[in-house]
Amino acid sequence: MIRITTTAALALALAACAPPAEEPAPKASTPAVETGSDPSAAATAAAGAAPQVRVFRDWMAACDNAGRCVALTGMAGEGGWLKVDIEPGPEARPVVSFGAVDFQTGEPASNPGLTVDGQAVALDPSAVAALTQGRRAAVTAVGRVRPVSLSGAAAALLWIDERQGRLDTPTALVRRGDRPAGTVPEGPTRPRVKALPVPGGGAGEERPVPAALEALDAVKECRVDVPDGQARTWRIGMEDLLWEVPCYRGAYNAGSRLFIADPEGRDAHALGLPVARGEPTPFIVNGDFDPETGLLTSFDKGRGVGDCGYARTWVWTGRGFVLVREAGMEECWGLPADHWPVLYEAVVE
Repeated sequence: MIRITTTAALALALAACAPPAEEPAPKASTPAVETGSDPSAAATAAAGAAPQVRVFRDWMAACDNAGRCVALTGMAGEGGWLKVDIEPGPEARPVVSFGAVDFQTGEPASNPGLTVDGQAVALDPSAVAALTQGRRAAVTAVGRVRPVSLSGAAAALLWIDERQGRLDTPTALVRRGDRPAGTVPEGPTRPRVKALPVPGGGAGEERPVPAALEALDAVKECRVDVPDGQARTWRIGMEDLLWEVPCYRGAYNAGSRLFIADPEGRDAHALGLPVARGEPTPFIVNGDFDPETGLLTSFDKGRGVGDCGYARTWVWTGRGFVLVREAGMEECWGLPADHWPVLYEAVVE
């Protein structure tokens, strides 16, 4: 999977921040779930399958399928970011991270520092409070001071309090109160997916698209931009191959469709790939398949520098590909892919 290399970001674990002794996204495509014999666990897993994303002025907030949330902002063209991560549950504590990347040189951020309203933010509980009450922040790195907007920070963190059931408890990021911390719910159980590696499946042999595949309407539509491109194939069963048929080539994205068929392209069927929100996608972008692990990856860039788009991973189960991780960033704010909000994650077995 093609990814933008992240640079050193300073993580501030705010353990001291402890309690004293837009519109909902579409329902996610759900992978196979194993929850044992507890029907409530199955219901919890299903209920947790819809990620949520909201934008509040210059900040974005997102919660994944297990209730893990992040609020973040970035600087388009500047390569800097500031974010707050927090797991679900009454024992979770926020983690603030910030850093910068110089997209032109690729040099890591050296000695990064964070200030709010001109004051250095210490590693103590004042960090989150400073972000919600301050007017402006700045990240200093690579010899530059990069301004960071705090417009929308308080609203984004308040939304997370609401999503995680923290409002009016001592664990809240913004609106604290006396409601017992023990009333904050734990997050939903993550789905468990059994991967089926295909040892000896090959490294992706290139070969011409056979006539039987070319004759399919789905392939004809797909091949408009690259009618002469060769397919890549992997052996995925005793008699079947996984065919990756090229569909388009752009400045920074190359899209393909996947088919299961025999070596001559006969008895083919197209594969749809589940995504965290909305209908399955027929495409992988800048993708690859590793038969030794059963992992299929896709990195769809929103623009050339790779600071927005979608990064997805699926696993082969023997019957199809199941989504196990998706990170997405629809706002091109200068964040490297490793800092995008995770919208969906499963446990791979």
